[in-house]
This record gives sequence, C-alpha cells and structure tokens, in this order.
Amino acid sequence: EELKNYLIDKGIKIKVAGDGKDFTRFNDLIDQKNLNEIVELIGRIDSKNKFIFLGKALFLIAPSRFEAMPRVPLEAQACGLPVIATKIPPFEFVIKNSFTGILIPENSTAKLVENIRRLIENTEERKQLSKNALSFAKQFDRKLFLKENDFPYETEWVEEEDYLGTAGSLLLLKDRIEESFFVANCDSLLDVDFGEVLQWHREHKASMTVIGCHNEIKIPFGVLDLSDEKLKRISEKPTHDVIINTGVYLIEPHVISYIPEGKQMDMNTLIDLVAKKE
Repeated sequence: EELKNYLIDKGIKIKVAGDGKDFTRFNDLIDQKNLNEIVELIGRIDSKNKFIFLGKALFLIAPSRFEAMPRVPLEAQACGLPVIATKIPPFEFVIKNSFTGILIPENSTAKLVENIRRLIENTEERKQLSKNALSFAKQFDRKLFLKENDFPYETEWVEEEDYLGTAGSLLLLKDRIEESFFVANCDSLLDVDFGEVLQWHREHKASMTVIGCHNEIKIPFGVLDLSDEKLKRISEKPTHDVIINTGVYLIEPHVISYIPEGKQMDMNTLIDLVAKKE
C-alpha cells in the first residue's frame, strides 16, 4: 500500500508486457487489489515496438523465481536500462550487481520495494547504471561473438520481423533446407549422439522426431484419488515417471509446408499436425 501511494504521488506506472495463460488471472488480481492506478497490463509487444517500449522506461523489474534464458534483461540493458532482478543464476550472469542493475533475494518484497524507490529517487545512480548497462550489453552481441571466435562451421542468421511462435519461424527456412535438419531451443543442452538420432530417424522413415528424456516428478503431498465424489485411496507423495520434451527435434524439409504463412504456430501444434497428416 505504501508503494502504491508513493507511485501515485510520483505519477509513475508499472507496465507489464507479455501474455499467456495467466494474463486474465493477473488482470483480475489487479482489479481485486485495486492497483489499476499503478499497474497496467499491455499484452505482447512485437519486435518492432519492443525497444521503443523499453526506451521509454526508467528501469526494468524482473522478479522471476526461475528463468531459462535471460533475454529480456539483456535487451533492456542494450537499451540503457538498469535492471532490478532476483538473484538467480541466469540473472547473475547477465546483470552486474550495483554496476548495471540491482540483484535482490528471492521472495523479498521489502527489498523489491526498497530498490524500486531507490532507483526512482536517485537520478544520478540510475544514470550511471544506465551508462554501465549499455556498455556491458555490447559483449553479448551474437554476431560480434561469432566474429571473434574461430568455429569450425559457418553460421547464418535468419530473423523474424514479428513473433511467429516456436514453429512458425521455421517457414523462413523454406527453399533453404533440402535435407533432414535439427531444431533446438536455445536453452536446450543435451548429452546425446546426434548421429545415432539421425540414423534412428532415417531407419524409421520419420517425418519428425522429437527427442525426449526420462524425468521423475515427485509430488510433495498426499494425492487424493476420487470417484463419484468419494475417496478411493490416498497416495502419499507419489512419483510419476514421464518422458518430457527436451525441445530438440529432427525434421524433414517437407514439414515446413505445413506451417501457415505469417501466422504464429508453436511446436506442439506442428507436432499434432504432422501426426494427423502422416
């Protein structure tokens, strides 16, 4: 409540970018907590407007408890924005505490509020962090990284203008790919023999191979098994053995033709489509 009154007094709003399954829940929460004066959900921002949006901000707040690929903090720093973020491994790698931003403990609302006020009130510190962030972010330029490293292969960048989903951007490879090709999420690291995967793929004459791995999911609670509103049994802290998607795929070129032009498509949708067609 104190932060709410402070931001209202300063005429500052917290703008939340992005969408997804929790968008409606967050919107309802803002209404319930009467935060409409200081919090605005603006939905997904396309790549053309993302940096315009970041350029108008005072700083970025990234209070995530888990982050696989800290792309947004890097983009913010490349725009000269200081970042307030939780002290978790991916953020510790791309944010220099008290140099390009401020790292705070997980689940510490008090520290988050304290440092939001700190960067609003201390203009000179914010400017110095901004200057440092801009300089620091340059080392993460992907093309510069490739130029300065002698890799035994060639790299070509093909970039989408607007977000097309995890599968939609593969349409940009149309007429560029003539053989079986691997697709991998940028944060997927596997200990696997890709030659063996390719051999299996060809032996089974597959159009698309999804690489999975075994994972145990332990539920830290007793699970109730119900039937017609009656309790059948209680399973105490069960473990489920599942095969999860690693985010690495082997695909035949013709599969690209299933992807619609200029529309978003995620990989799970493409997989379902291939399964139905073939």
